[in-house]
Amino acid sequence: MNLEDWLNAYGIWAILVASCFEGEMVSVLSGIGSRAGHLPWPWVIFVSWLGTFSATQAWFFAGRYAGEQILQRKPHLGPKIERATQMIDKWGIAVFIFYRYLYGLRTVTPFAIGMTGIAPIKFVVIDGLCWFLWLGTLASLGYAFGDIALGYLDVIVQYQQWFLGLLLLLITGAAFRYLIRKK
Repeated sequence: MNLEDWLNAYGIWAILVASCFEGEMVSVLSGIGSRAGHLPWPWVIFVSWLGTFSATQAWFFAGRYAGEQILQRKPHLGPKIERATQMIDKWGIAVFIFYRYLYGLRTVTPFAIGMTGIAPIKFVVIDGLCWFLWLGTLASLGYAFGDIALGYLDVIVQYQQWFLGLLLLLITGAAFRYLIRKK
């Protein structure tokens, strides 16, 4: 099975799973895949939203119902939760809208919001709408500029052995650096 067949058969399911972990990049790439004709456009937007929104809601409800227990088991999350809580106290509902643009706080902010005791329906509605607009915009950009990106894909395919070798070298170097630092 080649890549095109795989995208046609499993692409939507792959978007759903991958968007739970990295919604923005998946939306852009899915828009490009839709532009290439492998993925249905309306489903790209809906499924990337569904995966990202579901993951965010899981963090929110984890914070709401098990926040203290999780922080006791994972104390390294404390400083990030504290920072997110300070932002919530300072800016209120604006944090609900803009947290998705904060690198390093995008996962813990819904968790912290859940710990504040805010009404779940309020967060669910605002968060769902904001994610839909943001991911829809990113998927649209991927679709709009998909032809340009696909032109670069030809270059990548032509030099794929070099790219894979470089990637392997970078991964090996990072693993070696990690092992040296650990010792």
